[in-house]
Amino acid sequence: MTPLPLVLEPTARFLLLALPLGGSLIGMVGYMLWRVRRDWSAVEPRQWLTFVVMGGLGTMLFLQPVGWQLRFDQQGIALRAPFDLFADRGAIPWNDLKDIRFGMSSGRSSSPILKFVDGSGTVLTLQCLDGVPDGFWPAMAAVVEAKATNFRFKKDKEDWLASARGNAQPSPGQIFGWTYTAHDGEGRAL
Repeated sequence: MTPLPLVLEPTARFLLLALPLGGSLIGMVGYMLWRVRRDWSAVEPRQWLTFVVMGGLGTMLFLQPVGWQLRFDQQGIALRAPFDLFADRGAIPWNDLKDIRFGMSSGRSSSPILKFVDGSGTVLTLQCLDGVPDGFWPAMAAVVEAKATNFRFKKDKEDWLASARGNAQPSPGQIFGWTYTAHDGEGRAL
């Protein structure tokens, strides 16, 4: 079995989009504030709203990947994403894991997602499966099979792995999006 913890984290490729875009929005707000620094009374309420919205969006983009981590350890599965407003955060102990299922995200450009569900309805969602390293899937399946005593794959493990790899195929023409690195408890990349 893979040495625990098994960890999945965002890579620098996502940062290549998030940091420049978030930084440029923050920079634009800074520039606009610098331009009006002499006469604050001339700033209209809708301009203040623009400053706040652009600054908030830039900060959210800039910080979104910071601290994001999907972790499989001795206690269970945990998703930590302190600055990702759209992440289903939380933890599922191994004995409570009931289902691992594939689905599609909602929105304009739907993409495959993986949901971990426990008996009480807690859901941890892994978005953008096409950015997950191929070596993560067998390691994750082995850890789940060994640790989650109340859980069994609905298909056999090999069929499930084939489904995972099929759902994780990159979309044609996709340049930006989440990509991940995965490593085991001994620091080996998967």
